[in-house]
Amino acid sequence: MVSRIQTPRFWGRSRTVVVALVCICFLAVACDSGNVSEDTGKGKNETGEAGKETGKEAPRSGRGGFSDELTAKAGGKGWEVILTTDRQIYETGQPVRLTLRFNNRSKKPLQLTFPSSKTHDVTIADKKGRIVWQWSHGRAFAQALQERTVLTGGSLSREVTWNGNDNQGDRVEPGGYKVSGWFTAFDHDEKAGPLLVEFR
Repeated sequence: MVSRIQTPRFWGRSRTVVVALVCICFLAVACDSGNVSEDTGKGKNETGEAGKETGKEAPRSGRGGFSDELTAKAGGKGWEVILTTDRQIYETGQPVRLTLRFNNRSKKPLQLTFPSSKTHDVTIADKKGRIVWQWSHGRAFAQALQERTVLTGGSLSREVTWNGNDNQGDRVEPGGYKVSGWFTAFDHDEKAGPLLVEFR
């Protein structure tokens, strides 16, 4: 008489549970792989969009876009005067914005003495050197000494805007113009420039 080996009842149930767990794990891995693929795709798209926006905001240069500013320097021992225009090429009627700055490079404060309340001046000349516009033209200034102290490493700055008209109020012709600027302080009146700007 042959005896049969009986498999414990719990083994059948355990095997079913194991198979079910394996199936669940396989499905979970498959789902995760799909999600990663989608996220990677979105990441590429977002990078591409950001690149486009960066391209729009990138500054342009040359005649087709914004022109670089111009700078001229003058001065003496321990000090300098810097004249800057906001660009080189302008459209007719476009204002020319100028900055005139006095920098103290010495190791002690500098006292500037001006003959009047006119502390600075700017001129615009044509290519032949004839002055077509001057900032101080037609302005009134107090005829009394003025003093300013510029500390070590400090600066004194003035901003001037030329609207593209001459001293008579007429629009200047297209072409090149020379810009010069200076402070009127005694012993510190070195002229910075000329800078050549162009109206077209």
